[in-house]
Amino acid sequence: MMPPPTDSSSARPFSKDSQWRQFLVPAAEQVWFVTFFTLATIVGWLVAGILYEVIQRNLESVLPEALPLQQILAQPGLNQLTIGLWTGAIVGFTQWLILRAYIPSLMWVVATCVGWGLASVVAMGWAHWVPPLLATAAFVWLGAIQWFVIRQYVRQGGWWVFIPILPSVLVFGLFQILVGGLRTIGIDVATSPTGQVILFLVPEIIRILVLGLLQAAGLCAFRRRSNTDVIPTRQPSPLVAAPKITDAQQVHRLSQILYDTIDRHWQQEVSCDQELIYLVGLTEQADIVTYRPVNQAAIDYDGAIPLSDLVEHDRHLPEQHLLDTPLARFRVVFAPTGVLKVSPW
Repeated sequence: MMPPPTDSSSARPFSKDSQWRQFLVPAAEQVWFVTFFTLATIVGWLVAGILYEVIQRNLESVLPEALPLQQILAQPGLNQLTIGLWTGAIVGFTQWLILRAYIPSLMWVVATCVGWGLASVVAMGWAHWVPPLLATAAFVWLGAIQWFVIRQYVRQGGWWVFIPILPSVLVFGLFQILVGGLRTIGIDVATSPTGQVILFLVPEIIRILVLGLLQAAGLCAFRRRSNTDVIPTRQPSPLVAAPKITDAQQVHRLSQILYDTIDRHWQQEVSCDQELIYLVGLTEQADIVTYRPVNQAAIDYDGAIPLSDLVEHDRHLPEQHLLDTPLARFRVVFAPTGVLKVSPW
């Protein structure tokens, strides 16, 4: 999943004081981010559930010797831990596909995996000692472990640890309402397969939906640490608002021109062990009119690559002219090995 197409025009100096720098997710990208982060959370949860069920049903037929392992993992505590770790790993990865433009560390996946697994086990253990509603507070562990990753990129925001609790509380309340409603219409939830499916799926889907929405909104509210500032965005952005060149032959031609142009001017060696990734906009005449760094390494080493010198932008033209100009968008990667990659965005 590609990061959202917003930009900063390179013909104008990047302002260190811009207010757009303050947010982890720039305001121009927040609607995009909330939509796709929530969708990624739901998709990850569904994929995790389906794959886990398929593996469980087919493990014995594929590996007959795996039966003892299955019996061990079927123990209540280990079963909850296994499901939690599996779900957390896949949900964390699908979320990271959207989040990586703002928090590039894969530790988000690890934190979500460990946090989800631990929260699931603790919630089950607490349910034997406290009311079920209070047991949902165990999901504070998911927020707490994720916070160890997030705090490296943002200022303050310790309230994040409580976000995963809110969907669980909502699910508990919804569960009670559904139980009462099913009994009212004569469905025995203990014996009816339909009742059990409704009691599990409906609250869980809502819980994951609300979790994705709340986490996405929380990430949009964070303010970035000063030492991890991103290049500010401006509204409106040509890479967002300008018409898109879609003709395949024309895009291919422009990609070749862009590659040759950058390759001719890329003289300085980049002493960075990460790829520098940029989103670049070209006109039909193959003029580079705007670009934006996508990852943190690209921000840090922007001066070491030739894009800023190649921008063909007449400062005397009104901004609306650039917004009305059709652009082809390209993903440009400067690899640590010295390899240049150009592909359509």
